[in-house]
Amino acid sequence: MLRTPEQVPGIAFAHRYQAASDVSRVGGDFYDLFALDDGRIALVLGDVSGKGLEAAGMTAQVKGAIRVLAELDPLPSFVLQRANELLTKDLPASDFATVSYALLDPVDGRVIHGSAGHPDPVICGSDHCALHELPRNPPLGAALWSDYTFTEYTLLPGQSLLLYTDGITEARAGRELFGEQRVSEVLAALGAADPEALVHGLLEAARRFAGGELRDDVAILAVRRAP
Repeated sequence: MLRTPEQVPGIAFAHRYQAASDVSRVGGDFYDLFALDDGRIALVLGDVSGKGLEAAGMTAQVKGAIRVLAELDPLPSFVLQRANELLTKDLPASDFATVSYALLDPVDGRVIHGSAGHPDPVICGSDHCALHELPRNPPLGAALWSDYTFTEYTLLPGQSLLLYTDGITEARAGRELFGEQRVSEVLAALGAADPEALVHGLLEAARRFAGGELRDDVAILAVRRAP
């Protein structure tokens, strides 16, 4: 369910997945990356409610819906709205999914990015990393919602876009959470590292903070535009 292309022209990318359950090694966090007919690249990262095999089944449903809808109309407003309508009808009232969905043009770096209740992405350049705030929309399947808004920005040559699930920010050391501030600090310390180093460094920092064990599923996706 988490298979991605080995390479995509114009970008470098890396990803990590870690299930909270070592027994099943499956869970509710997921990522996806695929090229569209017009040359743009769809980036998806999400987190469904629950853990284990039940969450994995819902993951397949959400990921499949997004892929099909993106082929019809890739804009985040359409994909997220229609996915929400489908999932609200099909899922029990207690189930939902948060999703970060972006379209990247590898030629000019234009990004069209929408979020359904998901943590904000981080953009990293040669000298700094910072959270990029997205318009707030509800999670998929939580309630009918007709206006999924999005934002547009440019990923400069050599910059990286990093998406992650809340298994990172909610990693715990006692009552203290890892939090968004530490995410930015860890990534900033890595500077202009390649996507593989960014993904590995963030996961290991959260794991060390939590005493070596993360209690929630984690997924991370990092994409760097070619210099």
